[in-house]
Amino acid sequence: MLLYGHLLKDRSTMYDLTSRLELRATSEDNRVLDALAHARRYKTSRDYILERHEGGRPVDISFATLNWQKAVRDKNRPGVFVRKHFEAMVFAAFA
Repeated sequence: MLLYGHLLKDRSTMYDLTSRLELRATSEDNRVLDALAHARRYKTSRDYILERHEGGRPVDISFATLNWQKAVRDKNRPGVFVRKHFEAMVFAAFA
């Protein structure tokens, strides 16, 4: 969670960079790319983003550690991710 403060100043650069590059998974595992696409969809959201894709399928964040998986959820708001923590988790996974 503390990582977001470091990424805040580079947030727009990270989004710009990942949109300009053609990203492909090096294996059959597309979970991080899928999470990035989900973050892009909600880039302009204020605080929270849905835990499910538009089709109702849950966003798979099992690529992240259990600490990250816990940090991106707000226990008082089931069914949503905390946007800034979700973005930090996704960008940290790319790093």
